[in-house]
Amino acid sequence: MAEVTATLMGVSELAVLRTLERAGRRLLGRPDRSRLNDVPPWELHTHLPVNPDKVDRAMTGVWELPRAAGLPDALIASLDGYARTLLLTGRPFDRDDLRSCLARTPQHRLPWEARSE
Repeated sequence: MAEVTATLMGVSELAVLRTLERAGRRLLGRPDRSRLNDVPPWELHTHLPVNPDKVDRAMTGVWELPRAAGLPDALIASLDGYARTLLLTGRPFDRDDLRSCLARTPQHRLPWEARSE
C-alpha cells in the first residue's frame, strides 16, 4: 500500500468535495431545490437517486481546475473513480474511504512536492 501524505490527502479531499458539489448541483432538478435547500451541495447525491446515464454529464468538466492546478492525471483518474462510486451508490464522502482509495493506487507525487526536493 502506498503512503498517503497529509498534503496528498488534503488536496484530494478538496478536489473530491468540489467535484461532488459541482456534480450534485447538476443533478438537482427544479422540483428538488426547495426540498434540499439546507443540504450541502457536496451531499446532494445522498438525497437523490443518481441514474448511471446522467453521471457522465454531471461530471463534465469537474476535473479542469484540479488539472490546471497540476494534479497528475493518474491521481485525477483515481479520484474520479472514487467520486463516481459515491455518486452512484449515494454514499457520503468519507475521509477514511478516500485514504484507503489513495493507498490502493500507485504512489502519487504532487508537482510542488517533487520540486522542493
